Amino acid sequence: MTLEQIINAFINHTSDVQGRYGLSIRGGALYSYNLKIAEHGRMTGQIYVYDYMATGSRGMVSATTSKHVGMIKRAVPQNKLILA
Repeated sequence: MTLEQIINAFINHTSDVQGRYGLSIRGGALYSYNLKIAEHGRMTGQIYVYDYMATGSRGMVSATTSKHVGMIKRAVPQNKLILA
């Protein structure tokens, strides 16, 4: 799967995907390596994205994780996105 396909699978509530380039879905949450970067809100329809980018509220962990976070932020509809 491509990174985009993994992100789309996450948005569409796929629970587990062995990913590529460090991006995967485990237990319904999106991970960059072993760091949870996104999860679905309980019964809200929202998607919580943990902002591990250089300019984000949590600070940058790695360039690859920052790329993954940027991709999920762009893919989630703005009315469903909650940055945490």
